[in-house]
Amino acid sequence: MNTLDVAGNYERPTYVKEPTESSRLNIREQQPTGQKKETSREDIIVSLSDTCKEMKLAKEAVASIPEIRSEKVEKIREAILEDRYRIDSDKIAEKIIASIIGEFV
Repeated sequence: MNTLDVAGNYERPTYVKEPTESSRLNIREQQPTGQKKETSREDIIVSLSDTCKEMKLAKEAVASIPEIRSEKVEKIREAILEDRYRIDSDKIAEKIIASIIGEFV
């Protein structure tokens, strides 16, 4: 419902309540003052999910494996020097094709 103000103009209903001086003071009191609360290590609690713990263990296990398996490299090196190392081109081609098909499927 519209009402007339003192000047004879219609006033629109107010839907947003203007803050009063006391509510402004309350808001200021609630805002931080810039001082940080000191926390100790005992105040901070961190918990990790089981998945996170498992990922950490897996990462540590992978990190402990050497990147180059020296014993395997040495066996291949000896086989090459003794002319016993044979390359199966059909087997290599099959694996290449399988990996390409696997990317699209």
